[in-house]
Amino acid sequence: MGARTARRIDLGVGVGVGDSVDVAVEGNPSSPIQVVGTIVMPSGPGQRLGEGGLITRAGIYRLGATDDVLTDDLFVRLTPGTDPDRVAATLPGGANGIFAIPFDAPSDVVNFGRVDALPTMLGMLVAFVAASMLAHTLISAVRRRRRDLAVLKTLGLVRHQLGTVVRGQALTLVTIALLVGTPIGVAIGRVAWSALARQLGVLVVPVVPTRLLEVLAAAAVGLALLASVLPARSAARTPPAEVLHST
Repeated sequence: MGARTARRIDLGVGVGVGDSVDVAVEGNPSSPIQVVGTIVMPSGPGQRLGEGGLITRAGIYRLGATDDVLTDDLFVRLTPGTDPDRVAATLPGGANGIFAIPFDAPSDVVNFGRVDALPTMLGMLVAFVAASMLAHTLISAVRRRRRDLAVLKTLGLVRHQLGTVVRGQALTLVTIALLVGTPIGVAIGRVAWSALARQLGVLVVPVVPTRLLEVLAAAAVGLALLASVLPARSAARTPPAEVLHST
């Protein structure tokens, strides 16, 4: 039985494996049928995943069905460019009641695909905000630590070394954010996907894109270095005599 159907029947209480439900073929009395599992239904356009049920031919006969109301479905995957009608004609009985119907994605998958770009757009927005906040933090730190930077420059640090100090601060902030945020983000993503998959009636198999996370981590480091360019220049241009004289 489809997961959605199993949740919806029995006045919203739902049924599980081992429970029985009353099933009837039109024109015949209902009979209890035991639920032996939940499945992802091979639905088509306009249909929803997790809705409906499957029963064996022997079971449908026991409910009073006859051959004239039964149909046989064969699901195949064709290579691009293959003529479905030509393949159907090669099957047994190909000219007698077998039709090739192009398979389209279920409506749930189509609806989900319409917002497929949303996570990317949201991620780009978050990255922009994070880079802006990092740059602001570094600029504020340079302004607050002008005297410390002036002392370091007086002690012998050259321009590029002061810039390295600022870049090191940026990398430290990003590293801490990655170490804390990555596990939390993965955990939240797994929980969110599991809830969505159960709602759709599909298999709950969260996948962690390890390579993508590695790429994003490298991109975060590069973004941090980019955000530190202006603060590093500002730190390198700190006039020690003027700053120390004013303090």
